[in-house]
Amino acid sequence: MFGHVTGGAPFGAMALGGTLYAVAGVQGSPSILYELDPLNGQIIQTIGPIGFSNVKSIDFDPTSGILYGHADGIGLLQIDPGTGAGTVIGNDGQSYTNISFDSNGVLYGSSITHQNPGIWTINTSTGA
Repeated sequence: MFGHVTGGAPFGAMALGGTLYAVAGVQGSPSILYELDPLNGQIIQTIGPIGFSNVKSIDFDPTSGILYGHADGIGLLQIDPGTGAGTVIGNDGQSYTNISFDSNGVLYGSSITHQNPGIWTINTSTGA
């Protein structure tokens, strides 16, 4: 999928300039942000720890260029693509399998859990 990223299944996002980022570190391990080669998925560099565990998904807002992630039990994060550091925005209590922006900058979270499957919009200012 994304080469040799370890520490859980990697999840990635492509920046507007074509840089490919991935996060790995689920099931309680610390999440780390990586830059990957978009041609072969190999790690170009380890950017740094996000500061939270269980960051399952990341995506860039196409209207602002801001990188967001979601961590179970923590909520929506803004992530610095230069350092990997994450800042908590807020938590709506959902456990998302994936987050993804549409072309208008609306953030969606999806869940495939048996308890609460569905798709929701997420406010990037509040995390709710």
